[in-house]
Parts: sequence; structure tokens; C-alpha cells
Amino acid sequence: MEAALLAEEGNKQALAAKADATCWVIEHLRGQAAYRQQQAKRLTELSGSDASRADALEDSLVLVLTRLQPPPPASRSRITSSAAASPRRW
Repeated sequence: MEAALLAEEGNKQALAAKADATCWVIEHLRGQAAYRQQQAKRLTELSGSDASRADALEDSLVLVLTRLQPPPPASRSRITSSAAASPRRW
């Protein structure tokens, strides 16, 4: 009987140790998830900023090129309508 009680006590200690280890893993995973969520938010903000800068630079380039060499009057309407029809590339 005493041996059975000692074995059961050993099982309880092993179970408690396993539960502690599992709790540590859970905390670690939650911390990692929070960190990655912050990184994702930061990268999303950076990508939006980069896209805005690219759009502004493209608009500036089109303006300068148009001033340097405006298209002939007949092709202006084609260029304007094709530029309006084509979406910007991200």
C-alpha cells in the first residue's frame, strides 16, 4: 500500500512539473504572438507610407514629363482615358 501511495505522489509531482512546463510554453507563445502582431502593424504602416511616396513620385514624374514634352492634342484624350482606366500598381 505504501508503495502505491509513493508512486501516486510521484505521478502528481510529474504531472505538476508537466503542467508548469506547459504554462511556460503558453506564456511564451502569447508573448511571441503579441510581438509579431506589433511587427505586422508596423510593417503595414510602412508599406502604406511607401505606397504613398511611390504615388507622389509617379505623379511628379508624369507632371515633369508632360511639361517637357506634352502629347499632341489628338493623343491627349487617349492617354488621359487609358491612364484613368488602368489601376495603379502597388
